[in-house]
Amino acid sequence: ILLRNYSDYLPAPLDTESGTVSVDIDLEEYENNNRLILADELSPAYNVKRVKLRETAEPKEKSTKFSRPTIAKPQISVTENTVNVQLCQTKYYAYIVKRYKNGDFEVIYDGKWKEKISDTPPDGVYTYSVTPYYSGEKATSYGAEIKLDAVKIGNFDEPPQIKIPDIVEKDWFNM
Repeated sequence: ILLRNYSDYLPAPLDTESGTVSVDIDLEEYENNNRLILADELSPAYNVKRVKLRETAEPKEKSTKFSRPTIAKPQISVTENTVNVQLCQTKYYAYIVKRYKNGDFEVIYDGKWKEKISDTPPDGVYTYSVTPYYSGEKATSYGAEIKLDAVKIGNFDEPPQIKIPDIVEKDWFNM
């Protein structure tokens, strides 16, 4: 066996380029969930990390949290004729909250996350919606408008209840 002294003979440099690819990954997904997914094209610079991977290990999934904002359905409630919309907390999104009545709407809030948006409209039946959006350096992108359950403000006389005959439990064979 021939032993070489590395002070006289250096091995060839390690090839780190062939068979590799450099990609931008979603840094938050990597740090919080140990997932390698490609960064969204609208992702802010602080959420992108350039990494070198084997070509065969390049992720196929791509983040959409900035180009297509999505949230869980917000909760809506009424307390003493005040409508409360409980927003889902996210660190990136702002929200547009609309109040609908008879096909018309009014924007009652447009801004950064708040735990609760309160509205005290006149008596009536209303539907509310929430649209998350991301406004970044490159562009602003809007998520889908989420319609919430209808709410009723004020006192309305309820229509009289009609008694439906109980024919389900009737013994039809022994009449």
